[in-house]
This record gives sequence, C-alpha cells and structure tokens, in this order.
Amino acid sequence: MRILKIYIFVILLTLTFCSCNSQDKNKRVKQNLELTASLGGIIYLDTTSTIHISTTLFNPTKDTLSFVTMTCSYEDLFLTDTTIFKIQSRYDCFSNFPIVTQIPPAERIDQFIMVKPTGKDINIIDNKIRIGMYLLTPKKENGFDGIIKQYENRHSASILWSNELDLKRLYRRLYK
Repeated sequence: MRILKIYIFVILLTLTFCSCNSQDKNKRVKQNLELTASLGGIIYLDTTSTIHISTTLFNPTKDTLSFVTMTCSYEDLFLTDTTIFKIQSRYDCFSNFPIVTQIPPAERIDQFIMVKPTGKDINIIDNKIRIGMYLLTPKKENGFDGIIKQYENRHSASILWSNELDLKRLYRRLYK
C-alpha cells in the first residue's frame, strides 16, 4: 500500500512538472512576431496574373523586437508554401541594403508584396497559399557585415508563417 502511494505521488509530481514546462514553452512561442496576410487584388500584366497581398507583422510582447529587412526590396525575405507561386520583385527599387527594423510592443508594420504563378497553365482560384517570412534576428556583436551575411544566408533562417489565403476569394465576394 505504501509503495502504491509513493508511485502515485511520483506520477502526480511528474505531471505537475510537465504541465509547468509546457506552459513555459507556450509563453516563449508567444514572444515572437506574428505574421498575418490578406488578399488585395489581382491584375494581369501581359497574360500573367499578379496577386497583391498585404502582410502585417505584429509584436505581441512587452519588449521591442528587431528583425533584419531591406531598405527597398523587403519582399526578398518572403516566400510561399508552394512551388506553384513565387514572390514577385518590385520594379522601383534603386537603393537597396539590409537594415534593422524595430517594432515596439503591441505595434504593427504593414508590408505589401506581389505573388505570381510559376507557370501559365495554373488555375489560380483552385489554390490556397500561405506567406512565409525569413525571420532574421540581428546580433549586436556582428555589426553591418553580420547583417549582410544573415541576409545572404536567409534561406537557412527560421520561417514565420502567415494564415492561409484562399485564392477563390479573389474572384468572389461574400456579402452578409
């Protein structure tokens, strides 16, 4: 009987410890930037469609968060979750270099990107996509050269994913 009580005590202690650990992990996950995306419109350049998407980076923490971006071609840090679509570069980018941008607590930054299908035979409305952003966190000790190296190696960085976008909504409007 005494062994059974000890066994139950050890199990309860273990479960309590595990639940505390999982709560700490959830808190750490919430300490990151949040990325959301929403559909803009669609235009046709030549015979290729271009989808405009608005992305929003939100800082839900009580700290100011920093990330590496570009002065002009910030869309280079974005990607899609499918090979059917790619991010389209901007046409008006003349002075471009990596910079560190800060987002104060509970603030947002909107960035606008364009997405194009990778082939001409793709039926756009039959797809759903998510937008990802390479999250490059600057390190003070690296300086400007370190920021450039981070940007050059962005494909190995962690990716922050947005909500899923249903491309059928480009062609249909729902009214209540």
